[in-house]
Amino acid sequence: MGELPLYGGVIVDVRAEAVNRVFHYAIPQEIAQDIKIGHRVLVPFGHRKIEGYVVELTDQLDFDLSKVRDILELLDPEPIILPSLVELAHWMESQYVGLLSEALQYMLPPGFRYGKERVGVKTQQLVTLLEKNPKLRANATAQRRVVEVLQSQSPMLATELISKAKANYGCLQTLDRQGIVSLETVSLERSITWDKVDDPPLDLTYEQSKACDSILEEIEQKRRPILIHGVTGSGKTEIYLRIIEPIINQGKQVIVLVPEIALTSQIVNRFGARFGHRISVLHSGLSDGERFDQWWKIYHHEVDVVIGARS
Repeated sequence: MGELPLYGGVIVDVRAEAVNRVFHYAIPQEIAQDIKIGHRVLVPFGHRKIEGYVVELTDQLDFDLSKVRDILELLDPEPIILPSLVELAHWMESQYVGLLSEALQYMLPPGFRYGKERVGVKTQQLVTLLEKNPKLRANATAQRRVVEVLQSQSPMLATELISKAKANYGCLQTLDRQGIVSLETVSLERSITWDKVDDPPLDLTYEQSKACDSILEEIEQKRRPILIHGVTGSGKTEIYLRIIEPIINQGKQVIVLVPEIALTSQIVNRFGARFGHRISVLHSGLSDGERFDQWWKIYHHEVDVVIGARS
């Protein structure tokens, strides 16, 4: 479709079989260039305004266009569901005879699912000292304390600075208006840590080396699933690590599933030692905020390896 789309097919975020179908809305000109499959949108629905997800785009409809209402707003700067996952949701709907709106829930990041409190990127104000020796009024004691703290460490998060300087946010805003400091909104990751362990690559036995070569060849040919069989302690994890390294060196990503949460930490420690912070962790023991941040990194290709339990 070369021209900008005129209409969007939307699945509304309502759990009811009566509305388990695509509703079509006109796309206002101001968002026509930005809207994509997977975008979260605000639409009129009866006498309400509700959220929905764009699942198709078209430039023509075969019914009365006078009844078509406009999409009200794009709710996110980029699609929150990848087009491939929208296709997967369609397949799940037909395969399991369920609701498409429900299938789409499984494609959403934590904190965006039906009935949950919304979670997004966590932000904070970062304060940077611009003028090292500013002229301040004699009675501006709080401002002076802020500058003195920043003279020893700049930039600094606003919450930390307010605590150290015994000041308030209004004081920072005043210094910002005067050009003495700058206030900048930055995103903060609810980071997940793991133990730093020394885990150098092990020397492979002849059988392990042969297995790695054979598996990589199978992966290259995309032939079939592969089972690695070995007793506990036989070196299977080292084989996984050796297989993954050339794959991520090709710019691809890898998913590693462990059978239970209890095993996640020791796997994460080994993978973290080998691949550094280019790994992500997902399991039900994380908060919605932590899981959202991990999803955000995966979505934006900031990680190479995703490790998760089946829960």
